[in-house]
Amino acid sequence: MRGAGWMALLAVAGLTAVATAGEALGPGEFFYQFRDDVVLWNAAPGRWGSGPYRLEAVPDDRGDQIVVSRGVEFGRLPPVLAQWRGRALRLHAWDGSSCTATITGFRLVGVARFAPAQSVAWNALRDPTRGDPAIGDDGWQEQPAMAEAAWNQGAHFLVATVDRQDSCAAEAWARDGELPAPAHATAEPVPDALRALAIETFRALPAWQRAQRAFAHARDRRGEPDPAWDREDQAQPRVQQFRLPAGHAEHRLISVLAVHDSDDAARDRRLWVVFELDGPADRPTLLLRAVASGRAVPAGVELQAVTDLHGNGRAALLYSARSARGLMLEAGGALVDQTIKRAPR
Repeated sequence: MRGAGWMALLAVAGLTAVATAGEALGPGEFFYQFRDDVVLWNAAPGRWGSGPYRLEAVPDDRGDQIVVSRGVEFGRLPPVLAQWRGRALRLHAWDGSSCTATITGFRLVGVARFAPAQSVAWNALRDPTRGDPAIGDDGWQEQPAMAEAAWNQGAHFLVATVDRQDSCAAEAWARDGELPAPAHATAEPVPDALRALAIETFRALPAWQRAQRAFAHARDRRGEPDPAWDREDQAQPRVQQFRLPAGHAEHRLISVLAVHDSDDAARDRRLWVVFELDGPADRPTLLLRAVASGRAVPAGVELQAVTDLHGNGRAALLYSARSARGLMLEAGGALVDQTIKRAPR
């Protein structure tokens, strides 16, 4: 799996526009899992699919997501993807544990989302007498036309089916089994004093100040007092601490995330910052490592874990968001979203 092969695949799939986002990762360094399987490619052409459509998830009170799957016409896959069949993967859990699995085949997964009004119309077509309780469904799988319609309106993911060995239950992300295991860290408790320091430092940043000025001058303020934009409901900064091993030392990373989501871009406020904790315990300082702001921060984002995919000390932030799971990498003082590595929730 050479880098040139992956770049050739971008051209084959018509994805040259996202090449820059994908170049930061080498072949096989990172894949998200989807249920029991692994997402190899998140922009697969629908023409790779073959066979009947199967509804796997439908809109309900918990979400608007429709998931449809199909088989794959193996001969249509680019060789750079087809050669993954039979390869070993290392499957990872959020807590850092891992286990081994082997790729046995492929399928395509289509994910569509509908506005509430559309979901109501689709719900009216259910047949509750012909459902499949095993998948929590009450009739949608008996509607092939509906499945095909969802397929045609959604994004398509090439998913590798895997044979999990020794009751392997890790279900977060995956990596080529031939690559070395990366350093990995999950969130630790944050002392109150450190939390206060992190928020104070966060609010002193130019990026936070710009968001505050925009908030204070918004038309809907109408002369009201101007509290900090991240004191709004649901927008309070979330502070997390991670100890990421680095050889015989470690990086003590502090993530500060504040998101005030709004469908109106002018009202939307989002800022995500990674600091490095330095200095003695009684006089700690926070050194700025990377920043993402505005719509570069996904809506509804939650940081799940931090890892060092390249072994070079740069952090990779594994997150869940409102509509997908994704990956942010440090690059030149910025957090860069790797959109080519997103996977459905």
